[in-house]
Amino acid sequence: MRAYGYDLLALCRWLAGQDLQLVDVTTEVLLRFLRACREATVAGLMLYCGLRSAEVLGVDVVDVDIGGRWLRAIAKEQRERRVPLDADVASVIQVHLLAERPESVSGRLILVAKGRTGGQPLTAAGCARSSATTET
Repeated sequence: MRAYGYDLLALCRWLAGQDLQLVDVTTEVLLRFLRACREATVAGLMLYCGLRSAEVLGVDVVDVDIGGRWLRAIAKEQRERRVPLDADVASVIQVHLLAERPESVSGRLILVAKGRTGGQPLTAAGCARSSATTET
């Protein structure tokens, strides 16, 4: 039950940032929020967890312990490091996993959402392109 509270809190914070209220939520607004969750997941892992872009793109779903608030990252030269996971970032990751991440055989956390490469791991070029065109 506690996890759903974090999801609702993440949605409410996003709505406040968009100058919207909960009664303003439409399908379009909810889809914008879910698209923002993937971008917030990437940004949160970089800003709050100190991961480099290559480390973010290499994170697998099994590397994330939302309940324990830890993340396993593979650093340069294949060194493994354990990184604390911020509560807000954990909440956004959970929303991303439950609602926005496409089904895939890939274990990567961050995937291409749609198109001909939908469900495949996001590349560095795709990440840069996505960041440049993000609509919030």
